[in-house]
Amino acid sequence: MNNNDHYVPQFLLRRFCNDDGRLHVFDKWNDRSFVSSTRNVASEKGFYDVKLDDEIVSFEPLLSTFENAALEALNAVVENNSLAVLSDADRVNVAYFLAIQTLRTRAQREMLAQMDQGMRDTLPFKGVAPEDLPDDFYRNGEQLKADSVLHLPMAEEFVPHFLAKDWCLNAPPAGATFFVSDHPVVRRNIHPPPSFMGNNGIASEGIQIYLPLSADLILCMLCPTLITPFREQQKELTEPIPILTAIDTGRAFVIPAECVTYCNSLQVAYSERFVFSCNDDFSLAKGMLSTNPELRKPSHVVVQ
Repeated sequence: MNNNDHYVPQFLLRRFCNDDGRLHVFDKWNDRSFVSSTRNVASEKGFYDVKLDDEIVSFEPLLSTFENAALEALNAVVENNSLAVLSDADRVNVAYFLAIQTLRTRAQREMLAQMDQGMRDTLPFKGVAPEDLPDDFYRNGEQLKADSVLHLPMAEEFVPHFLAKDWCLNAPPAGATFFVSDHPVVRRNIHPPPSFMGNNGIASEGIQIYLPLSADLILCMLCPTLITPFREQQKELTEPIPILTAIDTGRAFVIPAECVTYCNSLQVAYSERFVFSCNDDFSLAKGMLSTNPELRKPSHVVVQ
């Protein structure tokens, strides 16, 4: 088969193209930028081809099914600058899209590889002999690839957690635009994690989840515990709080430039290699890499 499989759909990338239909690309590994078509980025030959028994099976058609199910809904959101156009069924389809997109990228595959390597490096120091480890800890590249593709059905477990968030749309002020990247669904939790535990999971209390939908629109999914204080504050105010209006009406609201920078910084930090924009201003990405060079090739998981 060996098709050119996109791990970020072209319909999403196209919304970040310039007026000539081209995409500006920043390569974190090589610290360079260039212009490309959407066809040639966020993709690899045979990325979803898996050998099952003696047959090569492509999972790309299955992924396209989830893309197509959400496409009309996402188009309507972008065209209307509103989430109010979504039916309950549309929201489920978008949640499935988000869940699949979380699992399908090169960054997710690298996380599995890093977890595997971390196990091999760490467990011997805990008294576990190599011969006592399950075979799964010693995968080759093809096994890791198969594991990452066969993890995709886990997306169904994520859907309720996306649906349980408070959804809203943000728009940038004049002169600002959103980035997108090769790992576009990003998460951030401003609360400190508990000892020996992470708190950046989709179901974690306080989690923020972001997906840029276009250069001028980003979908935000926020843990309801983050919104409760605003609800309490609103009881004492006569003027509406913008984030509550956005959540309750579905209409996009314009955020300050520094919030756009925050959203774009998450795309830079969580991308595996490439960041995409409608223009060639990647000064934010370059500054972040200069200050934090470890972001150039990020560590997706730490095994202790």
